[in-house]
Amino acid sequence: METLTLYMDMITFTYDQTLRGIMLGMGPDELRHFVNIPSYLKELPENFQIYGESVHFPEAIYQYVIGWFDWDSTKLFKIAPKESALRTVDLMGGKKKVIKATRAAFDKDEFAWAAELIQNVYLLDMNDKEVRQLKADILRQLGYRTTGSISRGFLLSEAQALEGKIKAPLVVLPSAEIITGSPATFVDYYRIYIDPDKSKDTDKVIEFVFTDQKDQSVALHIRRGVVEFIPEPSSYLKKADFVLKLDGKIWAEFYLNSITLGEAISSGKVKVEGDQKELAVIFDMFDKFDPAKNYKVPPIED
Repeated sequence: METLTLYMDMITFTYDQTLRGIMLGMGPDELRHFVNIPSYLKELPENFQIYGESVHFPEAIYQYVIGWFDWDSTKLFKIAPKESALRTVDLMGGKKKVIKATRAAFDKDEFAWAAELIQNVYLLDMNDKEVRQLKADILRQLGYRTTGSISRGFLLSEAQALEGKIKAPLVVLPSAEIITGSPATFVDYYRIYIDPDKSKDTDKVIEFVFTDQKDQSVALHIRRGVVEFIPEPSSYLKKADFVLKLDGKIWAEFYLNSITLGEAISSGKVKVEGDQKELAVIFDMFDKFDPAKNYKVPPIED
């Protein structure tokens, strides 16, 4: 009973004190420093922060309860991070001075502050080896000091990626087998790859007929920068401008960018009703996902 009560009280304390902070007018940035867990709750082994850490929870609670806006009106309209870094570094006297200040903070074990400083120059040139190594050193020290496996994993992995020892992908695409098993699902997911600038004058419907799924038919309506998924093209208000007949395996290859539409058509694996050249132009309006470029930390250039 004592263990369960202390475990429950740790959660209750974190949640209720976050709400208290919100009622006192605090936003996410302040809340992470406001909610301090009492020592008697920390002493319970079951409350040891080996996975998540309570310092991160108040911000998540705020987002859930209030949303992203913390009533600080200066945050309503922000310039882009790289532009902000450029101006900040300029105000601080240039790149060399920021690096010097970062090293001074590092030497005083002020690793969180050092991380904030070095990020400004890192954003301006992510391939600068000196900056990458300094940032890696900072993140590694933060990783050594955190008790939470989540934080430590991010910190140490990014440190290794900055040093070129590993590659840290931001997104891992589904396997070809998963896509092949439900190709219509991934036709729906393909919506998000549309480039609104390239497709701003387009109003076309592409129907997909999957021959290995009992001729299951779905469609995409590309409409002035928006793509609507059509689960039943036969009852849709607009007739298809193009019809593609293919199997799930070929759609998986196309979705994963391992085959082009032209190659698929030339090989006979995709049969098309409609103008093939126009169809190719429309498919070029969708981003071609390149896993080699999908890294949180860009690989070191030679």
